[in-house]
Amino acid sequence: MELSDFLIRVVFIGLPGIIGEQIYQKLKSKSVRKDWEDIIEIVLFALGSYAVYGLIVEVLRRCCIWDLNPPLRALFDSGIKISWLEIAGASFIGIILAFISAYAYNRKWWNRLGQQLHVTKKFGDEDVWNFFLDLPESAKWVFVRDYKQDLVYYGWIKAFSESERKRELVLMDVQVFSNSIPKALYEAAAIYISRESDEMSIEIPNANKGDTK
Repeated sequence: MELSDFLIRVVFIGLPGIIGEQIYQKLKSKSVRKDWEDIIEIVLFALGSYAVYGLIVEVLRRCCIWDLNPPLRALFDSGIKISWLEIAGASFIGIILAFISAYAYNRKWWNRLGQQLHVTKKFGDEDVWNFFLDLPESAKWVFVRDYKQDLVYYGWIKAFSESERKRELVLMDVQVFSNSIPKALYEAAAIYISRESDEMSIEIPNANKGDTK
C-alpha cells in the first residue's frame, strides 16, 4: 500500500474520532489545551467507536442477523474498499461516546471517584467560576451583586461564559435592587451582565423565590 493511499484511508476511517472529539469539545467546559491532546482524543474516540462497532458486528454475526466484515480491515489492506456503512456506524457511536464523555467530564466523575478514594481533593481542571456555576444549586435562584453599578440582581442563570473569557451572565425573571440601599428598583424578563471578575459576586440563597432579600 502506497503512503498516500494509506494516509487517505486514515483520514476517512478516522472521521468517527474527529466527529466525536469535536462534539466532546463543544459539550464540555473549555480549557487551555495543546495540539497533542486533541490528537490523542481523536485517536481514543476513533478506537472506542470502532471497538463498540466491532462488538455490535460480532453480535450480529453470531446471531446470524447480518453478516458484516470486522472493522478497520480497509486500513491495512488496499484491496478492500472503504466501507461507508462502517464509517457511518462508527461515527454514530462516536457521537454517543462524545455525549457520555462530556456528561462524565462535566459531572466530575473521575474527580468524585478520586475524592471518595481519598486520592485527591481537586474538583476538576477548570477554575472555580465554572465549578461554582456547574453546581446544581446554581441552576436555581441566585443573587448577583454588581459592584460596578451598585446593584443586586435576583434571578436564575440561563447561561454563563467560559472561564478564559470575560465574566458574562444571562439572568432570567430578574428582580433588581439597590446594593447600598435596601430598595427594589424594577423587574426584567432577562438581563445580560458583562463584568470583570472582581466587579461582581454570586450568592445562592437558602430561601425560595418569592421570599424577600
